[in-house]
Amino acid sequence: MSDNLWEVDETKSGLVSIGSHRLQLSVAGPPRKPNEPAVVTMAGLTSSVLEWAATIRLLSKFVRIFSYERSGFGASDNAPEEIQPTSTRMALDLDLLLKAADIKPPYIIIAHSYAGITSREFIHLHKDSLDDIAGVVFVDANTEETPPTRPDETIDAVLGELEGPEGLRIRSENCHKLSNAEWQALLEEEASARHEQTANAEISFYLASAPVLKGKGHLQEGKAPLLGDRPVSVLQANYAQDLQKMYDAGVAAGNGTETQRAYMRKVISETNEAEEKMQKEMLRLSTRSVFTFVPDSGHSIHFERPDAIADQVRWVLDQLKIKN
Repeated sequence: MSDNLWEVDETKSGLVSIGSHRLQLSVAGPPRKPNEPAVVTMAGLTSSVLEWAATIRLLSKFVRIFSYERSGFGASDNAPEEIQPTSTRMALDLDLLLKAADIKPPYIIIAHSYAGITSREFIHLHKDSLDDIAGVVFVDANTEETPPTRPDETIDAVLGELEGPEGLRIRSENCHKLSNAEWQALLEEEASARHEQTANAEISFYLASAPVLKGKGHLQEGKAPLLGDRPVSVLQANYAQDLQKMYDAGVAAGNGTETQRAYMRKVISETNEAEEKMQKEMLRLSTRSVFTFVPDSGHSIHFERPDAIADQVRWVLDQLKIKN
């Protein structure tokens, strides 16, 4: 067994230098055996690892799991001014972090939302050593074809001020699986000035990320699957459920004209079908892939239905046993 505490200590957490600054890294789950895959979580745009407490709790029962805070979140340092929060830089930061902590591959990546893009950039960094990637679970993940739907002035007119912590409450307060303390910590994080500053910086580079990823050609027609037969699971949320909750709250607050409300209703009616088409494209990343729709969860599957993620990580592990 390794003498690296990051590989064997079941509660270790701390700051790790990646050269330019330090990132917060935490571990949970049983000590890792040699060559055993470890799970690495990758959070979505503007999102703290605080969102992952329920998923980590379930996964730590049967697999080693590493979670970290990106620059500017949690205890992680702010990045130096010259380092911009692009999707490629986020991927590089994770790569530097794992190497600095001497956390060896193979990795099972769990990628939520925007991490559908940043995780693919991370995989691209390992394109010459793809055995580093044991499998991937995409959780309602963005793709290179994800349309730039926000900001949308018409939808914003209906939502009004229902964003940030208030939007989080509307969407998830009655269905999350976090403890009361974890939920309050998340709401406080979302409401902090530091979070807003970091989030705004990330958002400013968001729209450029999809075409950058598309340029890598991962899903180019006729191209062999990027990940070969490594197991890939794609989970799709019922995003229309989130939009409906936000719409209802906006209408209750008297926001938007009837024309603006009608437009948003149309978006809600079409969103899941459009999302499914994009999500299923990611199945082509591997010859061993599976798609699952999670009808009773909005976008935040990782704290509304963490069991669905745990089931898919088990599926990846089972597929790896069959393969070997």
